[in-house]
This record gives sequence, structure tokens and C-alpha cells, in this order.
Amino acid sequence: MGGYHFAEIFKKEMMLHIRQLKPDVIVPIPVHECTFNERGFNQVEGLLVGYTRLLKKAEANKAQSLKTRAKRLNVENPFTVNLDLNVQNNVKICIVDDVYTTGATLHHAYNSLYTAGYTNVCSITLARA
Repeated sequence: MGGYHFAEIFKKEMMLHIRQLKPDVIVPIPVHECTFNERGFNQVEGLLVGYTRLLKKAEANKAQSLKTRAKRLNVENPFTVNLDLNVQNNVKICIVDDVYTTGATLHHAYNSLYTAGYTNVCSITLARA
């Protein structure tokens, strides 16, 4: 199970900072279904209470840590918006990720939400690499 048990240590602090942003909807960066089935968890969801899986990951790809900086920056948007959830467009959304490396992940997530009509979007990460 790796270091998933550390999520409880960070959860209270993360939620405190997220609540200060006053979002209506908290959206974790998703992992692909295959990755979730392999691991048994999404590490970002472990940091949160009361989140919505508004984003879906279209494809599994190798971990960011295994890529060069150039490859991390030159990736097609892997996210789609789960429109079946019927989340209103006028809500404030907070995207949450565990590690900010180049910003590409948050950029892609934001672009997916913006394209779907969500214009009030903020983000927060646990750490900066």
C-alpha cells in the first residue's frame, strides 16, 4: 500500500487550506482506471474529504517522475469532464493535486474544465517538486 497511510497526516491541513478558498466543488486530479485498479487508491483522493470526480483520465501513462521535463511539458490533454454529474457551470471549483512539477497537469485539468464551461476555477497542491 506504499505511503498511503501518510494521507491522514496531511488531510486535515489540506482541507483547512482548501476551505479558505471557499470552493463549491473539490475536484481531485484523477488517475486512470487501470492505475486505480493496480494501486487500489488515488493518492490525491486520500488527502480530501467531500470531493467530486468531475474529471476523468482518458489514458494511463507512465509516472511523471519517469519522464524528462520536456516530455512532461509536451503531453496532450489526458482529461475529460464527466458531464453526467450535472455540476452547474456557475460553481467555484478547486482542483487538487499532490505534487506540482511543471504545472502541466493542472493546466490540462483547468483547460478541460474551462472548455466545458467552468470559468471559476482555482487549484491547490500538497507539494512543489
